[in-house]
Amino acid sequence: FDCSLCQMSDGIATVLLSVNLGALRIAYTVYSYRSPPRLFEAVFDSSMTSIQVSFDQPTNRAGVRDVNNVACSVLFEKRTLDMLGTKARCVWQSRSSLVIFLDADASILPGERLSINSTDLSSEDGRTGSKDSWIRVSRPAVMKAPSVMIVGPTRIDECSSLYLRSA
Repeated sequence: FDCSLCQMSDGIATVLLSVNLGALRIAYTVYSYRSPPRLFEAVFDSSMTSIQVSFDQPTNRAGVRDVNNVACSVLFEKRTLDMLGTKARCVWQSRSSLVIFLDADASILPGERLSINSTDLSSEDGRTGSKDSWIRVSRPAVMKAPSVMIVGPTRIDECSSLYLRSA
């Protein structure tokens, strides 16, 4: 069941359920609908080396105990994992946000899809199941300019070779 018209707050919507016979209301109750956590926002940091991910409500952190060293494979689908790089790390900052530290071979760019595919991720209290969701990764508000450093000798004579190294 998906309550697309419900007004959600932290994954909960209050819905009035009633049984009517014509114009006569026979019975009614107030029901709290719980939705599974969904991706709310994903934004690159200013150096483009990590992605800050937020969910629309507190989660159970996919049942992970060590929140400082999470295998990103617990949360993301294979296509997303491939774009994050071979040794990407995920770190939960709170119950509703995590940081993805990208590997040097990462290929994900702003505008690409970040997709959750986890059967273990649910609401903080565990009352909802999981639901696949995706969001486009946004560019940072401010991008840090890349810096280049060239290293080599400060002087050479006209007969010597010049070797420069960049870092």
